[in-house]
Amino acid sequence: MKNLRPGTYELKETVTPEQYLTADAIIFTLYPDGSKESAGDILVAGSPIVMIDQADPTYKPGGHKPDLPATGEQLSVVTVVGSLLVGLGAAAFVILAIRRKKNNKADAKQ
Repeated sequence: MKNLRPGTYELKETVTPEQYLTADAIIFTLYPDGSKESAGDILVAGSPIVMIDQADPTYKPGGHKPDLPATGEQLSVVTVVGSLLVGLGAAAFVILAIRRKKNNKADAKQ
């Protein structure tokens, strides 16, 4: 951030990538003359205030997958049964149509 007014601020990490540990908050003070002061060993003279994340030693790549909504990967019983009923109904319709056609041809020959 640029052009902060003199005062005391807290730099706090609110979102941490899963492979890192959440950094401790940094409290620093900006003075009217442009000088800075911070708690702890986080400021190198003349440099900006920087928050550095440390790698999480317990992190295992691919170990955690985010929960995603199901998008058709699983078929429900209702879907399967409904599809079978529609298929059987279509097959019955075709069989009845063929029988009618045969009966109409047989009647026409007589």
